[in-house]
Amino acid sequence: MVTNLSDIKGTHVFDPDGEKVGTVADVFAAPAFGHSSFDSDPAGNGRILKVERGGIMGIDATDLYIPVKDVQSVVPGQYLTINCSKNICDNLYAEKPDFMSVMYRADDDFPPGT
Repeated sequence: MVTNLSDIKGTHVFDPDGEKVGTVADVFAAPAFGHSSFDSDPAGNGRILKVERGGIMGIDATDLYIPVKDVQSVVPGQYLTINCSKNICDNLYAEKPDFMSVMYRADDDFPPGT
């Protein structure tokens, strides 16, 4: 089991039908939930996966901001599956949430301002 969310960076993301959605580019956490351990927040509340899709080597790529709570399963070092289809996820998670301005990268030592 993945115990550190930063361990899934670079992991391919698939929908339940096996269609590739993108690749985990980064993991963000709300300051209220502390660091990146599943132990402190097993449901993934307050954590967002930045999933990069399309483009070549990051050029012309677009991002999805998928809540960790929407991860259906993880095969460490291989892939993770989210619980919505690629098209639905594109519609739900294409815009960066406003509240992310107070979030920090899950593998940072401290949240901003501390």
